[in-house]
Amino acid sequence: MPLFKRPDGTLLKKVPAFRRLSPYLMTNRTESTIFIPFHVDVTDTIKYVEELRTRLKKKVTMFNVILTAVVRTFALRPQLNRFCEGTKLYQRNELNFAFVAKKQYKDRGKESTVKMSFSPFETIFTVTDKLYDELNQARTEEYHGDKDVNMFGKLPGFLLRAAVEVFKFLDKHNLAPASMIETDPLYCSAFITNMGSVGMPLGPHHHLFEWGNASLFLSISSYTKRAVVNEKNEIVVRDVLDLVVSWDDRIADGFYGQRSAEKMIDFIENPIQLEEKPEIPDEILEELKLKDY
Repeated sequence: MPLFKRPDGTLLKKVPAFRRLSPYLMTNRTESTIFIPFHVDVTDTIKYVEELRTRLKKKVTMFNVILTAVVRTFALRPQLNRFCEGTKLYQRNELNFAFVAKKQYKDRGKESTVKMSFSPFETIFTVTDKLYDELNQARTEEYHGDKDVNMFGKLPGFLLRAAVEVFKFLDKHNLAPASMIETDPLYCSAFITNMGSVGMPLGPHHHLFEWGNASLFLSISSYTKRAVVNEKNEIVVRDVLDLVVSWDDRIADGFYGQRSAEKMIDFIENPIQLEEKPEIPDEILEELKLKDY
């Protein structure tokens, strides 16, 4: 039993036997990662995004839908929002997601890593408003998310190495400052890399980081025209994107992960569902263990 509580999660004391053994058998995220690729038909979603852009009179992209679908899925599937620290399993107490925002689409264009927190009751409209405001802020020179990176990036190598090792030690013993965990983008529910925004037709199978405690990485490709077989066994051309999920196998079993991914894909392919707040049973809200919503 850890001596100190974590600021970002609640220790799970009652878990199935194999789930409890997993962190002892697989001691880090690298050896625990499994990669699950999916093909997502976004033909109807593209039309929806265009209609929503006209309706809201602001910039709306495929990423708005995907981010909302991810938030909704995590809200309905609590085991996704877990992480391992050492040999212990925790339920994260926030729904927070990170991604990189390019300031300029150039080889040497600056970028910021954005971390956003959400309520389990978000809709496509509330997520779009929050995302619009956050991206506008992230593309300014004084974005708050860049301050720590710029500060530590200026340290001499030996001091930087020492600072990293000290923080790792503190984090391992649940003593890391809450203020640093709160701003660090790798302490999040999932990190999303939107390679579709730069035209990459295949989503990479991205590694999980040993730094931080993000248990999932979602990699999104651009959509391309592909021949698919429909329900009538006819070959038709559809717009399809690749979605690759990198998953820490210690947080939940594969069946739970597969069911969760199917739900997320359904939200992406049928985004009209995201316009209404979800109905979340009390037992799910209790299992989420969120500190505030």
